[in-house]
Amino acid sequence: MFFSIVITTYNAEPFLVEALNSLKNQTFQDFECIITDDFSTDKTIEICKQWLSENPEFQTRTKIIESPENTGVSANVNRGLKATSCEWIQVLSADDAFPKDSLEKAHKFILENPDCAIFQGVASVYNTYFSPQNFLEYRTENHYTTNFFSLSAEQQHHQLLQRCNVVAPAVFYKKSLVEQVGFCDENERLIDDWPLWQKITKAGFKFYFLNEVLINYRIHTESVSYKIFGAKRMPLARNPKHIAVFLQNYELAGIGVVCANYVNLLIKNGYSVDVVIASEKGEGRSLFPKQANIVNLGNIRVRYSIGKLRKYLKKTPVSTLICFGDLPNFAGLFATFGLRKRLNVVLSQHGFTTDLDVQNLGFLGKLTPFLKRKFYPLANRIIAVSTGVFEDLKTLKIPAEKISIVPNFIDKNHIQELAKQPISQELPKDYILFVGRLVRVKNIDLLIQAMDFVDENIHLVVVGAGLKPAPTNRIHFLGEISNVLPIIKNAKTIAIPSFSETLSMVAIEATALGKTVVHTPNSGCMEIFGTDGSYCSKTFDDPKEFAKHLKKALENPINADVLNEKISRFEETNVWPLLEKVVSDSC
Repeated sequence: MFFSIVITTYNAEPFLVEALNSLKNQTFQDFECIITDDFSTDKTIEICKQWLSENPEFQTRTKIIESPENTGVSANVNRGLKATSCEWIQVLSADDAFPKDSLEKAHKFILENPDCAIFQGVASVYNTYFSPQNFLEYRTENHYTTNFFSLSAEQQHHQLLQRCNVVAPAVFYKKSLVEQVGFCDENERLIDDWPLWQKITKAGFKFYFLNEVLINYRIHTESVSYKIFGAKRMPLARNPKHIAVFLQNYELAGIGVVCANYVNLLIKNGYSVDVVIASEKGEGRSLFPKQANIVNLGNIRVRYSIGKLRKYLKKTPVSTLICFGDLPNFAGLFATFGLRKRLNVVLSQHGFTTDLDVQNLGFLGKLTPFLKRKFYPLANRIIAVSTGVFEDLKTLKIPAEKISIVPNFIDKNHIQELAKQPISQELPKDYILFVGRLVRVKNIDLLIQAMDFVDENIHLVVVGAGLKPAPTNRIHFLGEISNVLPIIKNAKTIAIPSFSETLSMVAIEATALGKTVVHTPNSGCMEIFGTDGSYCSKTFDDPKEFAKHLKKALENPINADVLNEKISRFEETNVWPLLEKVVSDSC
């Protein structure tokens, strides 16, 4: 084998797997691995053995050396060096990692420079996590002093007597070299490299330099380098697996449900999630998993939350902020001015800019498109829940490359379990169900008028907050309900008479429960069902025609296989890669 990689460990549990995986992913695989542990008191050795059991192809070329006592850094390095069998050595600290082509570049350089016995590459330095927002600097040939690598061995030695001009994690050297100079000085318990460089240059061997990144070098609170670099100069480390979501409150509009689904999915896939909320108003807290950390900014309106949100973001090591809803989107952008070099902002767009309810906001409704056009491009990424929303954002001249389509998703098993919960409300035996905000865009008047042309034994049940029309013997208003799935399950059919829908979560969940949906030709339902899989009216304002489709749905529900096919793309396994890409690309 060509390289011996010596991994030095001492209580390396937090980062060890990352170091080992960086070896596994090398494009050049002609190496052995020596893991030398200095009497760790955590699970370091257990992690090493577990990793080897999961990667059996490395078992025959990996050796673990365990010390019966703590001997210091230099002695630990020496144990690893003496156990190597290859001509070239690289000492990898367990909290660092190789770029995937590191050994390939080092191998090429060695073949092209036969007189070289020791060389250094470039080190990419990161604060705690290897992500772009935690990048600190490149340590190159002139990092400590100008022209060090152009000097002779004797001149390099004189400089090394004054200070260490070498970035140790990026150094490769021949085993014969360290054997000749007597390995590391074990009297120096904490510093293995600097005295070794002095001995090597004194023996007449000069450092060469390879202008390629050979190591990802981590500075963190437990490292000696952290103390040397200076804690006060270090920016807050942003954890790429720590996400914050920001929303207005727990009211159960579609946005809140989608946010809760995102949080569940992120936590399920190993992310830590803070749910930052301006106000605890609403009934939706139970939708969020217990593992989520709830951060209440003080039960205030979103417009007053910007300062508190910014304060939270400055002290909390989240890597990405995902905002839900127009007002939280703007608040998130304003709160992160000056922070975006190391904090990424993702906006989620669930409605159309031309939505009737937005237009009814008067001056604010007219101002919203201008504000989106002006400020949305400042975000790292914008999630559009449907193709229709994607096209709507493009009309605002928002760059298409900033927009990612991530549809609302479902967990069918979870939906079916929630649908089994008992119903506390008193309901009629046979009913059509409407779920949604009681606002103009939902066009509920069409549905109420259509009920005059439906069998009088069929009732209408309405779930949602807002201004209610007058109830009748056949129309029942239940208000807002935290879990509407049992009511969907027991409905005869689901009605969505909206003028506009982006991507109806109610339609997707109802279809997952085998319910036929009757809807107007709004773009959101059309995107879900296409030309089949539902009953669709031709217009938005003909009660008789809408009633005709309601009757069809009651008499001839759509086949369950057709329904399952329509929602397969909204299942978790298909949506998660899209969401993961948004989060990882932002980081």
